[in-house]
Amino acid sequence: MKDFIIIGHDNPDVDSILSGILLDRLMKKKGYSSSFIIPDKNIESDTLDVLNYLGIDASSFQSSIPEDNVNYILVDHHDRVLPRMPYMIIDHHPDNKFVTDNEFYINSFSSSTSCIIGKMFENLLDRDDIILILVSALVDTASFHSKKTNPEDTIWLFSKCREFSINIDDYYKLGLCLTDLSDSNAMFHGLKKYHYKDKFFESSYIQIQDVHNSHEFINNALLKLMDYVKQNNLYLFAFIVHDMDFFSSFVFTVYSNYLTYKRYDSYISRGNNVVPSIHQAIDEENIIKIKRK
Repeated sequence: MKDFIIIGHDNPDVDSILSGILLDRLMKKKGYSSSFIIPDKNIESDTLDVLNYLGIDASSFQSSIPEDNVNYILVDHHDRVLPRMPYMIIDHHPDNKFVTDNEFYINSFSSSTSCIIGKMFENLLDRDDIILILVSALVDTASFHSKKTNPEDTIWLFSKCREFSINIDDYYKLGLCLTDLSDSNAMFHGLKKYHYKDKFFESSYIQIQDVHNSHEFINNALLKLMDYVKQNNLYLFAFIVHDMDFFSSFVFTVYSNYLTYKRYDSYISRGNNVVPSIHQAIDEENIIKIKRK
């Protein structure tokens, strides 16, 4: 039997890494030969802070992607360049436009990929597994304040935490994941790159408190991002500012020579709110072009 290689997405975040570790542990409990690897050389500092809190050494998983005699499993995403098609995909970013022949494709609305994996192997879970699932879900939903929080997941997780005597308050602050604005790369925190139709665009986000005292950083970041869009020939750059005092969000849509912004009264999801709205804008733009022809 081929070994299973579990891989998260580029620029891996907490859920991508903890879901990979969780799936690896559970597959080994089932008797499979598996390994979770992180092909990326660099991992963002706030992600490392969460891993360090849990006593996890990310460097122990960093490795290049093997090509021979292995089956690939993707977690927390469904699109990565690999030597061949993945054996399985487990994601929580439903995408009706993504088409695959993969027989083992799981992509459903969930607070985190770790929640999906946990429910798949519920009878094998131990206390350490539940902590991995809890922290992944907290970080991915800003401690359950995000709109992408699935209420069924919170009920299930709270029940599991009671069962294993886990105090959720011990991990609540981890989920807020405040961005260190002194970091020179802070404006690219959580960077993701997208290709839709003939357009390339990127997105990042920061999570901060005391937003009013961060105006200088935000203004400077927006000016730099306008240059970045021009230099990289992007359609746009979506820069998201999450206000962790009021759990609201600002979305700055940055083009090469201007920008727009929109304020939301809730903590929004990039995958469920921002990216679909950009796809819609591109679709509408294409319709206008067709009509003009």
